[in-house]
Amino acid sequence: MSEKENSYIPHKRRLLKSFDKSIERGEQTLIDYYGIERASSLINEARREYEIIIPRIPFIGHRSPFLLFLFRQAVIWQFILYCERTRLVLKKLVTLFPR
Repeated sequence: MSEKENSYIPHKRRLLKSFDKSIERGEQTLIDYYGIERASSLINEARREYEIIIPRIPFIGHRSPFLLFLFRQAVIWQFILYCERTRLVLKKLVTLFPR
């Protein structure tokens, strides 16, 4: 198997769609706190950074029951790292990913 087959690169479009859906849940909170322009900027930058890490997500197969958890955590982790670098208030971040 090639390295590409042992990664999630072929599923990048679907993973980015999933990222967008996850972020949509908290988008209004970001808009309320930062305004539409800054919120859009934060979301776009976090999405670009998530796209960069997709090839680095550990490959655990294509049918593992843990995939849903792995991808969800990758989205949250990437957004948290971005927020820390940009000093986004973490109290507000909690509201972005409801249980």
